[in-house]
Amino acid sequence: IVGANVWLVERSQGYFDEVIEGRIARRVVVDLRTQLQDMETGQRGFIITLDEAYLQPFEEARPLVETQLARLQEILAPYPEAEAPFNQLKADIAFKMDEMSRTIEEARNGNREAAVALINTNEGKEAMDRSRAFVDGFIEAIDARLTEGVANQRSTIEALRWVSIGGGLVILVVVSGAIWAVISYTAQIAKARREVEEANT
Repeated sequence: IVGANVWLVERSQGYFDEVIEGRIARRVVVDLRTQLQDMETGQRGFIITLDEAYLQPFEEARPLVETQLARLQEILAPYPEAEAPFNQLKADIAFKMDEMSRTIEEARNGNREAAVALINTNEGKEAMDRSRAFVDGFIEAIDARLTEGVANQRSTIEALRWVSIGGGLVILVVVSGAIWAVISYTAQIAKARREVEEANT
């Protein structure tokens, strides 16, 4: 019973850790997607208006994208099968960020038409679409893992509850048996003592 309890507790802790790791990974990719969208919004706003204020979210998000990519790489390090998709994601994001920087520079230099022409090649859009597909697929996989992890944790806790109840019943039976044995033994001693006393009178 003690061994089963220890095993179930360790198993429950393992599922709990998986759920926490999944939530962290989900937060990272959601933040990454948001930051890329902020950069794209800032880029387009600047090209349309030439107002430098639109570049504030672009400049703020740029270093954060690198940070989130580094965190995501750490998260995916234990999974060799994720290496190729992640490398593609990094390449697509690098291409998209380079394209955005080039279009902003062209617009700043008074070549808005050149900036629009770069956008109209759709190469940046295709890179962004692949990045979104990666993020959406990753979130879907994480959500499935979280659902499974929570379900496993609940089933383990339920099993732990029943093992604890069973253990309590076993202890109750053992204690009851011990009490009965003591009472029975005490009664036998008392009976024997009475018999001895009666024999001596």
